[in-house]
Amino acid sequence: MSFLKRAWLSITRRTGKSLLLLLIILILGNAIAGAISIQQASRNVERKIKADMGAAATIRIDFEEYEKLAQQYQDNPEDMPRPENPTPELFQTIGSSPYVKYYDYSTGTSVGSSSLEKFVPQYIKEQMEQQAGWMESDWEKYYKFTLRGVQYYKLLPIEEGRLSLSGGRVFTEDEISKGEAVAIISKSLAEANHINIDDTVVMTNYVMDFQNVDTNTGMPAVANEFDYAVKVIGLIEEVKAPTPQGNQKPNDGDKWNQAYMEQQFANTVYVPNGFAAKINKDATQANMEANPEQYEGVDPKDINRVWYFDPVYIIDDPDNLERFKEESAPLLPDMYIVATTADNYKNISAPVEQTTKMANYILIVAVVASVLIITLVVLLFLRDRKHELGVYLSLGEKKGKVVGQIIAEVLIIALLGITLSVFTGNLVASGLSSSMIQAQMEKEAQNNPWGPTINMGSGDVNDFLSSKLTMQDVVGAYQIRLTPTYILVFFLVSLGTIALSTLVPMFYIVRLNPRKILM
Repeated sequence: MSFLKRAWLSITRRTGKSLLLLLIILILGNAIAGAISIQQASRNVERKIKADMGAAATIRIDFEEYEKLAQQYQDNPEDMPRPENPTPELFQTIGSSPYVKYYDYSTGTSVGSSSLEKFVPQYIKEQMEQQAGWMESDWEKYYKFTLRGVQYYKLLPIEEGRLSLSGGRVFTEDEISKGEAVAIISKSLAEANHINIDDTVVMTNYVMDFQNVDTNTGMPAVANEFDYAVKVIGLIEEVKAPTPQGNQKPNDGDKWNQAYMEQQFANTVYVPNGFAAKINKDATQANMEANPEQYEGVDPKDINRVWYFDPVYIIDDPDNLERFKEESAPLLPDMYIVATTADNYKNISAPVEQTTKMANYILIVAVVASVLIITLVVLLFLRDRKHELGVYLSLGEKKGKVVGQIIAEVLIIALLGITLSVFTGNLVASGLSSSMIQAQMEKEAQNNPWGPTINMGSGDVNDFLSSKLTMQDVVGAYQIRLTPTYILVFFLVSLGTIALSTLVPMFYIVRLNPRKILM
């Protein structure tokens, strides 16, 4: 009789023991299947969210290293070495990387205006109205708007589809090279101030005299004012790209963050880098005259240097972000690093990351427990069948076929249990992970009621590296699904576990002596 036929007859005739082994494999298989489901879902979330974040990079100070250095020189800060600012030439060298689609570097400043009002979103207005006695800070009128310099004349946010041109045009290369006084503003700001294309608006750079402070208000006097007439050549608005939404309603922190980012965008004015640098130069000269003690020991020629720039690089593929970092790192000055959009994922993925960690632990424990339990169960069953196995061997059956029969019995039962676990484990993982993620979200909300903080830089760096996605978006993208990858991985892990579980029992069979058994 074929050993495979004997294996089938053994399973059907020992129904109780077969069902017991099936139940054990089903329970352990559910744990393994659930853990793998969560792992696969987490990887899918990471890929999707990182793709939604885009592939951008910047160069910035390594804040952790800088803080360590500051602590080292806290007793004599004047001796602390200062990081050397990267130059436009360095940005251009890095921008020549084959991984870079296009790039820009930007300088900027904050300005006020006596004739323009800043745009404030409705949500922020409502929140401020609820705070009795709130009024705009005296400082705000001097720094209403952010001037953002541009070197890439087409405007990166428009090229990347983050902004759309709702009126007018973008810059010309000639306007950029000459640093002309032309600007692109948001449609919201234009509507709030009734500005049309080709209108001229006046921006004012206020120089404060910190030696002359009003004792009643605590405000320094205005030492000087510089008015700049700027021609509006284009209007832009944000492109509201659809993002995955979870079942959770955004908390107050998420709403505030979204409204704040809307306000920041609306009050940003794009100008050529040369024009922004001129405003910075004028302000620095006036500041040196109004507050000489702050510039003691500073060479006046330093104001003629090119101002500090924030670069942003658009990478051709998110998978190339790490390669770009590795390629660019050796070119950077000391204490500078490459930061990318991929770095942001960890700031909003805490609930999913914690759930994944738990799933990893469960998978390890489930595999180890499966090996131990199934090994012991199979050994116990074999001890009960020792006489049967001795008869087979005494009749001349080869040990290899006896081993094959036992393996076949275990595998037939295991395949049935594993197949059932594919579906039941998936359902268990769906319910369990939802509860775990919800618990983690509540914990994160308690620890940080205003939501995750992402601080990658300024200027266009904020547009491209500061994520507008929230924890709810991550959770919304988290889905437990039956996929070919999940099924394949689950079967490989499960069958590998079963194979390990049968090793010790097979040694038991190999060492059987039929003469001793039957005596």
